[in-house]
Amino acid sequence: MPGRHLTIVLEQAAEQGGTERVVETVLRHHPAARVLSPDFQETNVPAGSEPWWLDRVEPFALRAPRRRPLWAPRYARRIARSPLPASTELLLTFSGHGWALAAAAPPGVAHVSYMTGLPRSLYGEAARYRSAEPPPLRPVLRAALPWLRADHARLVRRADRVLTNSRASAHDLAAAYGIDAQVLHPPVRTEFFTPAHRARRHVLVVARLVPHKRVESAVEAARLAGLPVVVAGSGPQLERLRANAGPHARFTGWVSDEQLRELYRGAIALLCPSTEEFGIVMAEAQACGTPVVAPRAGGALDIVEDERTGRLADDPSPRGLAAALRDVPLDAGACRASGARFSEERFVAVLGAVLGAYAPAASTAETARSSGARASTAPAAPRAASLACAQADGSSSARTASA
Repeated sequence: MPGRHLTIVLEQAAEQGGTERVVETVLRHHPAARVLSPDFQETNVPAGSEPWWLDRVEPFALRAPRRRPLWAPRYARRIARSPLPASTELLLTFSGHGWALAAAAPPGVAHVSYMTGLPRSLYGEAARYRSAEPPPLRPVLRAALPWLRADHARLVRRADRVLTNSRASAHDLAAAYGIDAQVLHPPVRTEFFTPAHRARRHVLVVARLVPHKRVESAVEAARLAGLPVVVAGSGPQLERLRANAGPHARFTGWVSDEQLRELYRGAIALLCPSTEEFGIVMAEAQACGTPVVAPRAGGALDIVEDERTGRLADDPSPRGLAAALRDVPLDAGACRASGARFSEERFVAVLGAVLGAYAPAASTAETARSSGARASTAPAAPRAASLACAQADGSSSARTASA
């Protein structure tokens, strides 16, 4: 996309997770891009461990102590009223809960959005998100749920093109909103996350320590399987989890990528107890030659080949996950080939083709934004994107065959 001025709008940059891995890759390949994000203060990253790209993030539209996803319409209004840089020729948003989608693309500027599927705060876990709000607000938010979903659907339709991270996410977006989202799996640094011979001594859990990650279930599953477990990650539940876990569990807190790679290499299996929209840690573990145990749902269906590169559990309870851990296969070569499918090379090629398909001509969504009609999700020619995807699949297959 040489010569195009790319502006990227994030929903947050304070907490680091799978989406932020994707952002990091995009910024390495688009060093001149402007990066804007609301300034939320709460973080899961220890001081001094912040990723390099945070220095490039410009505070945008609002500042608050922490994110409150059910306040998405309020955040969206603030973002919609905040002008983008005058140099913007292409807009790329990263959306989990929806407010980044409100960024007002200037006339003639196309808007591409990379989404993580339907927001957990509105679908599947709405009650848990309401429980984090003051008690007087909870019945109001419950009554407002249909309106909040409709507002999110309106925001999604502002984009000219929607990309998403897994087949499960694409299915959910199509079922809920009729959106035809292109699947573009997140990138894994396969040249960094590599296998190496290590004694495999522990089950590994890598997660932000928040309720929906179900880390307690993973710790209990390892106990039932009679295996030690290492939990890597930080978050508000760290001290409670540590206090309640038995002697078989070790909590590392935040770890560097180098430390994480060693934990992957020394794991009997990576255990992902939650249903993830994609679950980039599963793909990283596979790239390190480590099998994965996860529920048979969500992004795990795109990553794990059951009984070859891990186990997909029909029963996601601790007992069901423990049974899968006792029966997990270990074929490091097959796991590595699985992880290699998600290389940065493939991601960058497909994203570059999608972004490059948009000429500076007037955005097809501009009329829709002004009229309220649904925008087309693609110009006629992401033929270039399809070709790039096919070429990337071919090179991935060649790498797999030679692995």
